[in-house]
Amino acid sequence: MAREIEHAKASGPAPVVLVAMARLNDQDELLFVQLQSSSECGSAGCSIMAFKYVDGDWVRTVDTVGGMVRIATSRHRGMPDLIVNHSRLVWNGARYVDLG
Repeated sequence: MAREIEHAKASGPAPVVLVAMARLNDQDELLFVQLQSSSECGSAGCSIMAFKYVDGDWVRTVDTVGGMVRIATSRHRGMPDLIVNHSRLVWNGARYVDLG
């Protein structure tokens, strides 16, 4: 996230960094980060990233733009789907992808 934060700082005032964590099942949590700045936000929303802790490292599993993130009751490959704006993101075994 350091690169994204530095990019946002270079484009204007320091960004607002929002952080949240969600438990998705008995063993998996996601750390969500949203950057709010003039360079990271547009008409579709702001940059949203999520990270999953895997083998001692935080791995980026979501990279999208939007506002609110909702955790759906539907699942793919053992992980709940995520709803960002009106898009459904599904787990492909390694990361969340947009169904389009």
